[in-house]
Amino acid sequence: MHKRTLFLIIVSFLFIFQISFAQTDNSIATQKFSVDALKKDFQTWRNTLEKTHANLYLYTSKERLDIVLDSMYQNITQPMTALEFYAYITPLVAIIKDGHNYVHPSDALMEYYNKHELFFPFHVTYLDMKLLIDMNLSADSTIAAGSEISSINGVSSEKIWNELIRRQPRDGNNETYPTWILNNWFREYYSYVFGHPTIFDLEIKTSQNNSYKVNVAARNKDTIYSIRKTKYPERTFANDYEKPIEWKQLSTNKTAILAIKTFSGKVKKKYHQPFKKTLKQAFNEFKNNQTENIILDLRDNQGGSQMYGIALVSYFLDQPFQFSNEIYGVKKGLASDEKDRLKQKSSHLTKLHKPNKQHFSGNVYVLINGGSFSASAMVSTCLQVNKRVVFIGEETGGNSTVLTGTFTAKTKTTLPNTQIICDKPDYKIIYKDIMLNDGHGVYPEYTVQPTIQDIIDNKDVALNYALELIRNK
Repeated sequence: MHKRTLFLIIVSFLFIFQISFAQTDNSIATQKFSVDALKKDFQTWRNTLEKTHANLYLYTSKERLDIVLDSMYQNITQPMTALEFYAYITPLVAIIKDGHNYVHPSDALMEYYNKHELFFPFHVTYLDMKLLIDMNLSADSTIAAGSEISSINGVSSEKIWNELIRRQPRDGNNETYPTWILNNWFREYYSYVFGHPTIFDLEIKTSQNNSYKVNVAARNKDTIYSIRKTKYPERTFANDYEKPIEWKQLSTNKTAILAIKTFSGKVKKKYHQPFKKTLKQAFNEFKNNQTENIILDLRDNQGGSQMYGIALVSYFLDQPFQFSNEIYGVKKGLASDEKDRLKQKSSHLTKLHKPNKQHFSGNVYVLINGGSFSASAMVSTCLQVNKRVVFIGEETGGNSTVLTGTFTAKTKTTLPNTQIICDKPDYKIIYKDIMLNDGHGVYPEYTVQPTIQDIIDNKDVALNYALELIRNK
């Protein structure tokens, strides 16, 4: 198994250096770091992983991971820019298989590229093994939404997708989370690996299976976003919302929709919405309206505070519940395997929690997708274990058994030379029998996935499915 891993890393390394990165006059983009500097950065990251990452050996043994890390270190044999080094090290993320193990270019580098470079002028969705255009933001209006992109600048879409998705974090064997990331930020991750060409030579296949080639000019970010807002005003960004908690009462079937966009601890300061107080207000309205059905929308919710997750769950259960079973941190000093390097921690998260006095006793339908991650996956698991709800949509991006979290003040490591930013998930949180871990998230009872035409038409097929279930019950 590890021989194949090594082979893929080496092939990826060689592939990256065949790509022509756009040249700029700014040193932050063109600066080449010496082999010694790059090795120091790599060793810094490795030390951080080994000393703090609580799920480092959950899916890949220490022996196998050491072989990969040693090989990657030894194969740093020539100078690289920060972006080239990013492309070189990030396949390791998919080998570790932890969704909180984010790695990003420096803020300064991303800011430079966003202001001064050009980007891929389409929004795409990867569906049924095809890279499909769902928003045309280019100057060429003849390219129809729904068209398939077969290749970009001579590289097949399949190869591009594989290069990008193997650099994305994910919990275990889950694929919905990395797919969700790329479906939302394809142009950014494309640029991290394939650079910033000024022209995109595309091979297009129409919905009638006719193929043709076309050259499309790249565009700057401001132009792309401006066109998107003008041409597709109903298509919002995954992390763009006015309020993190929204609800509405439907006029029929005594049904309410409650959307929780995030569990971030910043909701009060940033959005002026005290989380618990706002929940109380919503459920008071549900009670006053004699609501019988609630559709809880956790799609695109990437998590945040577990305490907010507990507060939400308390409104749907009528018995004391446990949100987390066990929490572990990493011991000081190196250990030979996953078990020996961890020590159990006491936490208020593992205690029994009481149901809210105004808990809802009606029917609950939960909408989930690949963006349902971290705390929202924990909420989903808790509701599933207590057999309280019906799930609709796609497998959650977050694992249904175990994940990592960050409970310390310093949540990131910045590599000293390239300034690449690496997250530090330092706690393992187990919220279901660890022996049940299959490396996947919560699966829905009803799998509902939009077609490309549904996406183009901004049709909410999962919500419509939930409403149909309510009408037919």
